[in-house]
Amino acid sequence: MNENALVRAAELDLMLSKVSVELFHIIDSHFHEDSLNQMAKGYVRYKNSETLLWPQLTLYTHYMLGGNSPYIYHAAAQTELIILSLDILDDLQDQDNPLPPWMQIEPAIAMNCASGLLIAAIAGSRGKPMDTTALTLLSTAHNGQHKDIQNLIESEEEYLQLIAEKSASLLNLSIQSAYQLVDEASPLTASILAEFARNVGIAAQLRNDLKGLTDFREHNDIVQRKKTLATLYLLDQSSRLDPFLRNYYEGNVTFRELLAGEQQLTEFITTSGVFEYSTAVQFLYLQQADRILTEITALQPWKLRLRSITIDAFLN
Repeated sequence: MNENALVRAAELDLMLSKVSVELFHIIDSHFHEDSLNQMAKGYVRYKNSETLLWPQLTLYTHYMLGGNSPYIYHAAAQTELIILSLDILDDLQDQDNPLPPWMQIEPAIAMNCASGLLIAAIAGSRGKPMDTTALTLLSTAHNGQHKDIQNLIESEEEYLQLIAEKSASLLNLSIQSAYQLVDEASPLTASILAEFARNVGIAAQLRNDLKGLTDFREHNDIVQRKKTLATLYLLDQSSRLDPFLRNYYEGNVTFRELLAGEQQLTEFITTSGVFEYSTAVQFLYLQQADRILTEITALQPWKLRLRSITIDAFLN
C-alpha cells in the first residue's frame, strides 16, 4: 500500500469514527432500556463488520458537491440505522440468512429492535430529524418491499420497476440525505443524482440475484420460488426446453424432488445463458450510471471515491 493509500485509509477511518459517535448518540437518545440499548449497538457493530458502504455514500456525495454541513455525520448515521433496520426486517421476512445475530433470537424481540432503530433513525438527535425527501424514498422502498414479498410479478419490466423502488430508492436515500445538506441544493441536480442512484441500485441488485443461484441447500431464490430477472429468464427457458424448473415454481415438483434433480437443474442453469444475460443487463445500467457521474461537476477526490464504491465495485 503506497503512502497516498495509507493517507486515504486513515482519513476514511477518522470519518467513519465520527459516524460511529453519531450512531451511538442516536441509540442512547432513544433506547433507554439497557438490554435493548446493548442489542442495538451490537447490531450496529455486526453491520459495520460486513459493509461500510452506506455512510461512505452519504459522505462522499456531500463533499463532492461542495457540502460542508456540520450535520453530515449525523445524516450518515441516520442512513446507516435505516438500512440496518430494514436489513433486519428483510431477514426476518425472508428467513434465508441464518447468520446475523438478530436471527439467533426470538423474532418478536429482533423485530421490536428493528422497528425501534427505524424510529430512532427518522427522529435522529441533536434536533435534526430526517429530511422529507428521504422519508418519501423510504416510503417508496416499503412499497417495493411489499411487491417483493407478494412475489406476483410476471415480467422483467415489472421486476426492474420493483427493484428501482425497493433497492435503488434506498441508495438514493443515502445520496439525497447528503445532497439536501448542501447549500443551495437544486431540484435539477437532485434529479440527476436520483437517476444515478437508480442505475447503480438496479445493477447492484441484479448482481446480487446471481449469487448462490445453483446452491439449492442455502434457500436461494429458486428454492423460495422467488421471481427475479434471473429466475424469470430461467422460467422462460424452462417452458421451452426443460419443464422441471417451471413445474417446481407451479408446485408440481416438491423441494425433495428439486434436490434429487439438483445435478440436472444445475446443468440447465449453467448452460442456459442466464449469467451472461443478467451480467449484460447489469453492465448497461452501470454504463448509464458512469455517463451520469462523468457529467456531474464535482470536487475531487470525492467524485473518484464515490465512483470507486459504486461503479468500480460492481464491475469487479
